[in-house]
Amino acid sequence: MINKFYVKSTDVIAFPTHGGISLHHLKSDEYYSMEEGVASFVWDYLDGSNTIETIINNISKQFAVDDIEIGEDIVEFINNLIENKLIIEVIDRI
Repeated sequence: MINKFYVKSTDVIAFPTHGGISLHHLKSDEYYSMEEGVASFVWDYLDGSNTIETIINNISKQFAVDDIEIGEDIVEFINNLIENKLIIEVIDRI
């Protein structure tokens, strides 16, 4: 998983809210929210051009935390996004 690429689902609308980002999954009509910080930075990096490993490295540097420690949290967060169909794996990268 760590060397895979993911993008935001086209079924999701993201919009800024006070103190973070909210997501609306159009098909399930579910709403999700993320506070400013690591989660919203991860969301911004999920554009299909960054591996999970790259995201972990960038965030660990940005927040000056150990990449192994933050990596476990990021992988758990990304798994949650996948389970809720908020992001999808990029199969064919150009």
